[in-house]
Amino acid sequence: MKPIAATCLVLFLSIPTAMAGSVAGKGVWCPKDDVIEESFGFWFEEENTRQVFLKGYVVSTDDYNYEEETNVIVIGGLGYKLNRRTLKLVIPQKFDRQCYLATSYDELVAKLEDISAAAEAKNKI
Repeated sequence: MKPIAATCLVLFLSIPTAMAGSVAGKGVWCPKDDVIEESFGFWFEEENTRQVFLKGYVVSTDDYNYEEETNVIVIGGLGYKLNRRTLKLVIPQKFDRQCYLATSYDELVAKLEDISAAAEAKNKI
């Protein structure tokens, strides 16, 4: 009986850490419908987030710190707030932007490379 009780206690104590919901290893894609070239994404790592965006035709990145709160993720340096439930990104002094889950960092880069290639193909010179 003691081994069962001990096992149950260990399982019970491990539940809160398993459900903590850290964003490390996850990302969001934040497209802008009217000017698709201004779309960007964030990839969250252990200590910082990498913003992935287009600079001309080149995929570029900037690193920022972030803070996880109960309902929002605050992306420092930019003042952005990402609602953890709705994935709505609040951008100060601008409109909010709807974001979507990204399955990998490579997916974010590929989306931006596709946008860049499409924009470059439309140019006459």
